[in-house]
Amino acid sequence: MTLNQSKSRRTDVQTPAQKAATARNFQIFNLRSLYKQARLIRNTKRRAIVQALIDDELSDIGAETEADRSARRDDPTQFAKVGEELPF
Repeated sequence: MTLNQSKSRRTDVQTPAQKAATARNFQIFNLRSLYKQARLIRNTKRRAIVQALIDDELSDIGAETEADRSARRDDPTQFAKVGEELPF
């Protein structure tokens, strides 16, 4: 083995569906982080426009929008619902 060859000879074993799902999940991850970075925009109108664009992109992909996620996260009744579902 020469110095330029890597020791790992792993071949790509993902199916096309797995590759598409990985790409979609990575795109969702990037959009969610961009949404969080948009909070740094000081002008509230511009921030709302940018966040709405990102939410539109997320909904086009088929993912839950960040506005819905934050509304669910900030909902105080969510903790009560989780407590009711526990078996103990």
